[in-house]
Amino acid sequence: MSSLPGEDDARVSAGSRRPQRLPCRPRLRSCVGLRSVWRTVFRRARSGRDSGPDSICRPKCEENCGDWLRRVGQGPAPVSPTLLQVRPASGGTGGRMAETHSFMTRSDLHAFLSFLIDLTSAEFVPEKSDHPPPFPRYATPEEVQARIDRDTHYSRFFVLSRRWKRFPLVFDEIHANDGRHFFTVCQRHGGPAFDFILSWLSTDRGVRSIASVSLSDYSYYLRDKSLLADRSLYETFDRPDEMTAAHDDVRKYLRRNGRRSVCRETGHTGPWLLAGVLQEYESGGWLRIGGRHFQPKDATRGGRGPGRRT
Repeated sequence: MSSLPGEDDARVSAGSRRPQRLPCRPRLRSCVGLRSVWRTVFRRARSGRDSGPDSICRPKCEENCGDWLRRVGQGPAPVSPTLLQVRPASGGTGGRMAETHSFMTRSDLHAFLSFLIDLTSAEFVPEKSDHPPPFPRYATPEEVQARIDRDTHYSRFFVLSRRWKRFPLVFDEIHANDGRHFFTVCQRHGGPAFDFILSWLSTDRGVRSIASVSLSDYSYYLRDKSLLADRSLYETFDRPDEMTAAHDDVRKYLRRNGRRSVCRETGHTGPWLLAGVLQEYESGGWLRIGGRHFQPKDATRGGRGPGRRT
């Protein structure tokens, strides 16, 4: 009976009280997103321990992502050198992912969208659609907000501009287990595009809550999905300088028009608060991300908190 990759290395060596860890660390319960798999690929390959994606996720994940493994090829294989040539992006954020969080009401959002569209001629592409590409593109605040009104739970857009767009967006066709069939933008492929996730005022047991809005971009992007057909065709490109400049302008806008928040549970600095949000907070609204609650940074510690209101 054949053993799993790395099984022999897990046996207890002489003088050792515990087995060594499996090199592939088979701890993925399901294919919750191949992002974590590829992150492990990159980390191991950079350290000189070449290993293909199959040897990492096969022990625990084959039943869940076996179809994907068949698409990229069976059996362990070294990672293509092209895969590892990830260059740091120029600009203030270096090689890191850039994220900016804020709280916005509908009026705040309209003003922010107007600013971004006027600054960069931005177009907003919805995350998913029941119809095949091309997806609709919204170029005015009214069009974006009309789309938000049709969404449930949250809204997500990919923000394009002729200033930083290099390649067409890439799309996936999804056949969900519940029978739904739809198309989605493939994150971090093509474009590039900002990832813009929006929430809105909600009510939980009679208490108004305001959720966070996030704008993010990556230090590098993938040109297309040719990797699925041929791993030697993997091609990345850096975050454009124009994208870095636009994100810097967004942060300046928030600093100019907002105030910082602080998390009541941890004391850490939180997202930016714009004018409409401050009014909602003063009238009894809560600022919340998951189970964490926020307040204006200069507010007294005796203000609202979990389980009580003023």
